Amino acid sequence: MKITLKDQEIITAQNALEMYIAMHLGRYGDIIMHYPFRCKDDDFKQFRSREDECESYLQHIRNTLMPDMQRYPLRSANRGIFQPIVDDRARDAYDMLQCIRYVYAWHKHPEGGHTVNFYEPMIRGRYPKLECRAYDEDCVDAELCAEQMKIFCEAAQVYDHINQGRIRQAFTLYTDNTEALNTAEKIELLVPKVEDKYIKETERLLRHIQKAEGDKK
Repeated sequence: MKITLKDQEIITAQNALEMYIAMHLGRYGDIIMHYPFRCKDDDFKQFRSREDECESYLQHIRNTLMPDMQRYPLRSANRGIFQPIVDDRARDAYDMLQCIRYVYAWHKHPEGGHTVNFYEPMIRGRYPKLECRAYDEDCVDAELCAEQMKIFCEAAQVYDHINQGRIRQAFTLYTDNTEALNTAEKIELLVPKVEDKYIKETERLLRHIQKAEGDKK
């Protein structure tokens, strides 16, 4: 399956895959760090007073779902991407993220750079390396198998839920644990409203992936 990402979709796709991976690794602190750059100043100032409560709930969810991580702080520790305990989908998504950001980084800056974006992808997932091509100003073609497209769609769904404050729904893609999901629902009352432009960008990406997936069925 081929999907063509254009303009802001390329960045949104990378952000969605990054968040999807973070959730698999127990980097739930990324949810808190997601909001400062995507909501208005007044909304974020109000959120700062609720941040500790939000972190406490996220810590409880991680302790429930990942007891092996209980002794580690929420924001500075996670399961390593290559650990056998980590869901295979995380490594598959990481392969996709590496390939997209690599071709896009070199396309935008052919002179190279020093960030992780310029590192040659290390493929460790279950599927072949993505065939990616960047061209024109901001276009990336990515060839995915059906299973990778499904994971890409899941990543966009998770990112969309978090953008819209639907924390419980985001966690339903990872667990059916009632206690964890009920705790996630409490977080929805605490997180700030994301600006509409970011919500629309994610919705647009999700629709694009779903259409590409549907066209091949």
